[in-house]
Amino acid sequence: MKKLFTTFSLAVAVVGLSFSQDVIVKPTKVISINKAIGAITLDGDDSEASWTSATEVPIDSGDVTNSEGFAASFKAIWDDNYIYLFVYAKDVNPFEYDGTDSWKKDGIQSYWDVRDSLVVNAKRAWQHTVAYCYGMTHATMDVLSDFPFYNDSTLATYADLGTALTVDGWNIEARIPITSLYYNADDVTDYETCLAVRTIKANDTVGFAIQANNYNATIGVPDRTAVLTYPGGANTYQYSNTWGGLKLLDAVSSIHTVSTSLIKIYPNPIIDNLKIDMDGLNSVEIIDLAGKIVLQQKSSSNSLTINLSELNAGLYFVRANGNNNTIQKIIKR
Repeated sequence: MKKLFTTFSLAVAVVGLSFSQDVIVKPTKVISINKAIGAITLDGDDSEASWTSATEVPIDSGDVTNSEGFAASFKAIWDDNYIYLFVYAKDVNPFEYDGTDSWKKDGIQSYWDVRDSLVVNAKRAWQHTVAYCYGMTHATMDVLSDFPFYNDSTLATYADLGTALTVDGWNIEARIPITSLYYNADDVTDYETCLAVRTIKANDTVGFAIQANNYNATIGVPDRTAVLTYPGGANTYQYSNTWGGLKLLDAVSSIHTVSTSLIKIYPNPIIDNLKIDMDGLNSVEIIDLAGKIVLQQKSSSNSLTINLSELNAGLYFVRANGNNNTIQKIIKR
Protein backbone atom coordinates (compact mmCIF):
# COMPACT_ATOMS: atom_id res chain seq x y z
CA MET A 1 0.00 0.00 0.00
CA LYS A 2 1.23 3.43 -0.91
CA LYS A 3 1.99 5.54 2.17
CA LEU A 4 1.67 9.27 2.67
CA PHE A 5 2.56 11.51 5.54
CA THR A 6 1.52 15.01 6.41
CA THR A 7 3.03 17.43 8.87
CA PHE A 8 1.64 20.72 10.04
CA SER A 9 3.92 23.50 11.21
CA LEU A 10 2.25 25.75 13.72
CA ALA A 11 4.00 28.69 15.34
CA VAL A 12 2.66 30.85 18.14
CA ALA A 13 3.66 34.08 19.92
CA VAL A 14 1.61 35.49 22.78
CA VAL A 15 1.10 39.23 23.11
CA GLY A 16 1.97 40.20 26.65
CA LEU A 17 5.72 39.87 27.14
CA SER A 18 8.07 42.52 25.79
CA PHE A 19 11.59 41.96 24.48
CA SER A 20 12.86 45.35 23.34
CA GLN A 21 16.00 43.93 21.73
CA ASP A 22 13.93 42.14 19.09
CA VAL A 23 12.60 43.73 15.92
CA ILE A 24 8.88 42.96 15.97
CA VAL A 25 6.01 43.12 13.49
CA LYS A 26 2.27 42.51 13.71
CA PRO A 27 0.67 39.25 12.50
CA THR A 28 0.01 39.18 8.75
CA LYS A 29 -3.56 37.89 9.31
CA VAL A 30 -5.64 37.58 12.48
CA ILE A 31 -8.58 35.22 12.96
CA SER A 32 -10.71 34.95 16.11
CA ILE A 33 -11.07 31.66 17.97
CA ASN A 34 -13.77 30.79 20.49
CA LYS A 35 -13.38 29.74 24.08
CA ALA A 36 -14.41 26.12 24.64
CA ILE A 37 -17.89 25.65 26.09
CA GLY A 38 -17.30 22.18 27.52
CA ALA A 39 -14.75 19.41 27.97
CA ILE A 40 -12.70 18.39 24.91
CA THR A 41 -11.96 14.69 24.40
CA LEU A 42 -8.88 14.17 22.23
CA ASP A 43 -10.14 11.39 19.95
CA GLY A 44 -10.11 12.84 16.43
CA ASP A 45 -13.89 13.38 16.52
CA ASP A 46 -15.24 16.93 16.26
CA SER A 47 -18.74 16.20 17.56
CA GLU A 48 -18.34 18.38 20.68
CA ALA A 49 -20.29 21.64 20.63
CA SER A 50 -17.07 23.64 20.91
CA TRP A 51 -15.86 22.34 17.55
CA THR A 52 -19.27 22.82 15.93
CA SER A 53 -19.09 26.52 16.79
CA ALA A 54 -15.49 26.93 15.58
CA THR A 55 -14.53 28.38 12.20
CA GLU A 56 -12.95 26.12 9.56
CA VAL A 57 -9.83 27.65 7.94
CA PRO A 58 -8.26 26.16 4.78
CA ILE A 59 -4.51 25.63 4.65
CA ASP A 60 -4.09 26.56 1.03
CA SER A 61 -0.74 28.20 0.30
CA GLY A 62 2.32 26.32 -0.94
CA ASP A 63 4.05 25.36 -4.16
CA VAL A 64 5.47 21.84 -3.87
CA THR A 65 4.17 19.42 -6.57
CA ASN A 66 1.13 18.07 -4.67
CA SER A 67 0.11 15.80 -7.54
CA GLU A 68 -2.13 13.63 -5.33
CA GLY A 69 -4.71 16.25 -4.44
CA PHE A 70 -3.61 16.63 -0.85
CA ALA A 71 -5.67 19.22 1.05
CA ALA A 72 -6.02 20.30 4.66
CA SER A 73 -7.84 22.68 6.96
CA PHE A 74 -7.93 23.44 10.67
CA LYS A 75 -9.99 24.76 13.55
CA ALA A 76 -8.73 26.21 16.83
CA ILE A 77 -10.33 26.87 20.22
CA TRP A 78 -8.93 27.55 23.69
CA ASP A 79 -9.61 27.34 27.40
CA ASP A 80 -7.72 28.45 30.51
CA ASN A 81 -5.15 25.67 30.18
CA TYR A 82 -4.78 24.81 26.49
CA ILE A 83 -5.04 25.89 22.88
CA TYR A 84 -6.70 23.08 20.91
CA LEU A 85 -6.27 22.26 17.24
CA PHE A 86 -8.45 20.11 15.02
CA VAL A 87 -6.91 19.30 11.64
CA TYR A 88 -8.74 17.70 8.71
CA ALA A 89 -6.59 16.18 5.98
CA LYS A 90 -7.65 14.89 2.59
CA ASP A 91 -5.05 12.20 1.94
CA VAL A 92 -5.56 9.36 -0.52
CA ASN A 93 -3.26 7.01 1.38
CA PRO A 94 -2.67 7.92 5.05
CA PHE A 95 0.57 6.79 6.64
CA GLU A 96 0.63 5.86 10.31
CA TYR A 97 3.56 7.32 12.18
CA ASP A 98 6.62 5.06 12.13
CA GLY A 99 8.61 6.77 14.90
CA THR A 100 11.00 8.70 12.63
CA ASP A 101 11.22 12.16 11.05
CA SER A 102 7.96 13.50 12.42
CA TRP A 103 8.44 16.75 10.50
CA LYS A 104 7.99 14.82 7.25
CA LYS A 105 5.07 12.64 8.21
CA ASP A 106 1.26 12.82 8.17
CA GLY A 107 0.40 15.00 11.13
CA ILE A 108 1.03 18.44 12.54
CA GLN A 109 4.30 19.95 13.62
CA SER A 110 3.82 23.05 15.70
CA TYR A 111 6.26 25.88 16.47
CA TRP A 112 5.54 28.15 19.43
CA ASP A 113 7.03 31.31 20.87
CA VAL A 114 5.67 33.60 23.61
CA ARG A 115 6.64 37.13 22.63
CA ASP A 116 5.30 40.61 22.37
CA SER A 117 4.05 40.39 18.76
CA LEU A 118 6.23 38.62 16.16
CA VAL A 119 9.98 38.86 15.76
CA VAL A 120 11.50 39.30 12.29
CA ASN A 121 14.11 36.61 12.89
CA ALA A 122 12.92 34.13 15.48
CA LYS A 123 15.08 33.73 18.57
CA ARG A 124 15.56 29.99 18.64
CA ALA A 125 16.21 29.76 22.37
CA TRP A 126 12.64 30.91 23.00
CA GLN A 127 10.90 28.64 20.51
CA HIS A 128 9.05 25.40 21.15
CA THR A 129 8.50 22.67 18.57
CA VAL A 130 5.87 19.99 19.18
CA ALA A 131 5.01 17.36 16.57
CA TYR A 132 1.65 15.61 16.24
CA CYS A 133 1.44 12.86 13.61
CA TYR A 134 -1.40 10.65 12.46
CA GLY A 135 -1.14 7.37 14.37
CA MET A 136 0.92 8.76 17.26
CA THR A 137 0.06 7.72 20.81
CA HIS A 138 1.36 11.04 22.17
CA ALA A 139 3.16 14.11 20.91
CA THR A 140 6.91 14.15 20.33
CA MET A 141 9.41 16.93 20.74
CA ASP A 142 11.56 18.16 17.90
CA VAL A 143 12.78 20.53 20.52
CA LEU A 144 14.44 23.89 20.21
CA SER A 145 13.70 24.66 23.85
CA ASP A 146 13.29 21.30 25.60
CA PHE A 147 10.60 21.66 28.25
CA PRO A 148 10.24 18.18 29.79
CA PHE A 149 6.74 18.78 31.17
CA TYR A 150 5.32 18.40 27.65
CA ASN A 151 5.99 14.66 27.96
CA ASP A 152 4.69 14.04 31.49
CA SER A 153 1.19 12.57 31.09
CA THR A 154 0.44 13.14 34.79
CA LEU A 155 0.59 16.93 34.41
CA ALA A 156 -1.67 19.50 32.77
CA THR A 157 1.36 20.52 30.72
CA TYR A 158 1.23 17.29 28.70
CA ALA A 159 1.00 17.88 24.93
CA ASP A 160 -1.60 15.23 24.18
CA LEU A 161 -3.48 14.27 20.99
CA GLY A 162 -5.99 11.91 19.41
CA THR A 163 -6.14 10.79 15.77
CA ALA A 164 -8.76 9.17 13.57
CA LEU A 165 -8.91 7.66 10.08
CA THR A 166 -11.68 9.14 7.89
CA VAL A 167 -13.27 8.14 4.60
CA ASP A 168 -10.76 10.20 2.61
CA GLY A 169 -7.87 10.93 4.96
CA TRP A 170 -7.35 11.50 8.68
CA ASN A 171 -8.09 13.86 11.57
CA ILE A 172 -5.83 15.05 14.36
CA GLU A 173 -7.15 16.63 17.55
CA ALA A 174 -4.37 18.08 19.71
CA ARG A 175 -3.70 20.44 22.58
CA ILE A 176 -0.88 22.84 23.42
CA PRO A 177 -0.40 23.65 27.15
CA ILE A 178 -0.48 27.45 27.41
CA THR A 179 1.67 27.83 30.53
CA SER A 180 4.40 25.66 29.04
CA LEU A 181 4.80 28.15 26.19
CA TYR A 182 6.45 30.55 28.62
CA TYR A 183 9.40 28.22 29.16
CA ASN A 184 12.64 29.36 27.51
CA ALA A 185 16.28 28.32 27.58
CA ASP A 186 17.45 31.62 29.10
CA ASP A 187 15.67 32.56 32.32
CA VAL A 188 12.32 30.74 32.59
CA THR A 189 13.47 27.18 33.11
CA ASP A 190 10.92 25.58 35.45
CA TYR A 191 7.16 25.30 35.60
CA GLU A 192 6.73 27.51 38.66
CA THR A 193 8.47 30.40 36.88
CA CYS A 194 6.29 29.81 33.80
CA LEU A 195 3.22 30.24 36.01
CA ALA A 196 4.68 33.39 37.55
CA VAL A 197 5.30 35.13 34.20
CA ARG A 198 2.19 33.90 32.39
CA THR A 199 0.04 36.80 31.17
CA ILE A 200 -2.24 35.33 28.49
CA LYS A 201 -5.94 36.17 28.82
CA ALA A 202 -9.10 36.67 26.79
CA ASN A 203 -8.76 39.10 23.86
CA ASP A 204 -5.00 38.58 23.59
CA THR A 205 -3.67 37.73 20.14
CA VAL A 206 -1.49 34.66 19.70
CA GLY A 207 0.75 34.56 16.64
CA PHE A 208 0.81 31.36 14.61
CA ALA A 209 1.53 29.68 11.29
CA ILE A 210 0.49 26.22 10.21
CA GLN A 211 2.10 24.04 7.56
CA ALA A 212 0.93 20.74 6.09
CA ASN A 213 3.44 18.35 4.55
CA ASN A 214 2.52 15.30 2.48
CA TYR A 215 4.82 12.28 2.47
CA ASN A 216 4.75 9.39 -0.01
CA ALA A 217 6.80 6.43 1.17
CA THR A 218 6.46 4.45 -2.07
CA ILE A 219 8.20 6.73 -4.56
CA GLY A 220 11.70 6.41 -3.13
CA VAL A 221 12.08 10.08 -2.18
CA PRO A 222 12.76 10.45 1.57
CA ASP A 223 11.12 13.86 1.85
CA ARG A 224 7.81 15.66 1.58
CA THR A 225 5.95 15.68 -1.73
CA ALA A 226 3.58 18.54 -0.86
CA VAL A 227 3.72 21.56 1.43
CA LEU A 228 0.67 23.66 2.27
CA THR A 229 0.78 26.63 4.63
CA TYR A 230 -1.41 29.20 6.32
CA PRO A 231 -1.08 32.13 6.17
CA GLY A 232 1.90 31.54 3.84
CA GLY A 233 5.53 32.50 3.60
CA ALA A 234 8.77 30.56 3.24
CA ASN A 235 10.60 28.95 6.18
CA THR A 236 7.88 29.71 8.73
CA TYR A 237 9.74 27.62 11.32
CA GLN A 238 12.55 30.18 11.25
CA TYR A 239 10.88 33.50 10.51
CA SER A 240 7.93 34.36 12.71
CA ASN A 241 7.36 37.64 10.87
CA THR A 242 5.47 35.51 8.31
CA TRP A 243 3.00 34.22 10.91
CA GLY A 244 -0.62 35.17 11.37
CA GLY A 245 -2.51 35.52 14.63
CA LEU A 246 -5.27 33.93 16.72
CA LYS A 247 -7.39 36.29 18.83
CA LEU A 248 -8.71 34.51 21.91
CA LEU A 249 -12.37 35.40 22.26
CA ASP A 250 -13.99 35.25 25.70
CA ALA A 251 -17.12 33.44 24.45
CA VAL A 252 -18.46 31.44 21.53
CA SER A 253 -19.14 33.48 18.40
CA SER A 254 -22.89 33.78 17.97
CA ILE A 255 -22.85 33.22 14.21
CA HIS A 256 -22.32 29.49 14.63
CA THR A 257 -24.29 28.75 17.81
CA VAL A 258 -27.44 27.32 16.29
CA SER A 259 -29.75 25.03 18.21
CA THR A 260 -30.32 21.69 16.54
CA SER A 261 -34.03 22.37 17.01
CA LEU A 262 -33.70 25.33 14.62
CA ILE A 263 -31.87 23.56 11.80
CA LYS A 264 -31.82 20.02 10.43
CA ILE A 265 -29.33 18.68 7.87
CA TYR A 266 -30.03 15.05 7.00
CA PRO A 267 -29.39 12.25 6.27
CA ASN A 268 -25.76 11.99 7.35
CA PRO A 269 -23.94 10.06 5.94
CA ILE A 270 -25.54 10.95 2.60
CA ILE A 271 -25.67 9.10 -0.73
CA ASP A 272 -27.63 11.45 -3.00
CA ASN A 273 -30.35 13.83 -1.73
CA LEU A 274 -29.41 16.05 1.21
CA LYS A 275 -32.22 17.89 3.00
CA ILE A 276 -31.80 21.16 4.89
CA ASP A 277 -34.56 22.62 7.09
CA MET A 278 -34.01 26.05 8.68
CA ASP A 279 -36.14 29.12 9.37
CA GLY A 280 -35.32 31.89 6.90
CA LEU A 281 -33.11 29.66 4.76
CA ASN A 282 -31.89 31.56 1.68
CA SER A 283 -28.88 29.65 0.38
CA VAL A 284 -26.74 26.55 0.94
CA GLU A 285 -23.12 25.93 -0.01
CA ILE A 286 -21.26 22.60 -0.10
CA ILE A 287 -17.55 23.06 0.66
CA ASP A 288 -14.73 20.54 0.29
CA LEU A 289 -11.76 20.13 2.65
CA ALA A 290 -9.65 22.49 0.54
CA GLY A 291 -12.18 25.26 1.26
CA LYS A 292 -13.59 25.27 -2.29
CA ILE A 293 -17.34 25.71 -2.82
CA VAL A 294 -18.25 22.71 -4.98
CA LEU A 295 -22.02 23.24 -5.03
CA GLN A 296 -24.26 26.21 -4.29
CA GLN A 297 -28.03 26.57 -4.35
CA LYS A 298 -30.47 29.33 -3.40
CA SER A 299 -33.68 28.73 -1.46
CA SER A 300 -36.99 30.58 -1.36
CA SER A 301 -38.45 28.53 1.49
CA ASN A 302 -37.43 27.07 4.85
CA SER A 303 -36.62 23.70 3.29
CA LEU A 304 -34.24 22.70 0.50
CA THR A 305 -33.13 19.42 -1.10
CA ILE A 306 -29.75 19.24 -2.88
CA ASN A 307 -28.64 16.31 -5.01
CA LEU A 308 -25.03 15.38 -4.17
CA SER A 309 -24.83 12.25 -6.31
CA GLU A 310 -22.20 13.80 -8.62
CA LEU A 311 -19.79 14.54 -5.76
CA ASN A 312 -16.95 12.17 -4.92
CA ALA A 313 -17.16 10.26 -1.66
CA GLY A 314 -15.57 12.05 1.26
CA LEU A 315 -16.00 14.74 3.91
CA TYR A 316 -17.73 18.01 3.08
CA PHE A 317 -19.08 21.02 4.94
CA VAL A 318 -22.61 22.36 4.54
CA ARG A 319 -22.93 26.11 5.08
CA ALA A 320 -26.58 27.10 5.54
CA ASN A 321 -27.31 30.83 5.35
CA GLY A 322 -30.46 32.43 6.68
CA ASN A 323 -31.83 33.70 9.98
CA ASN A 324 -29.25 31.53 11.76
CA ASN A 325 -26.04 30.83 9.84
CA THR A 326 -24.26 27.56 10.56
CA ILE A 327 -21.68 25.11 9.21
CA GLN A 328 -22.00 21.35 9.69
CA LYS A 329 -19.89 18.44 8.50
CA ILE A 330 -21.33 15.63 6.38
CA ILE A 331 -19.97 12.40 4.96
CA LYS A 332 -20.76 11.63 1.31
CA ARG A 333 -20.84 7.90 0.55
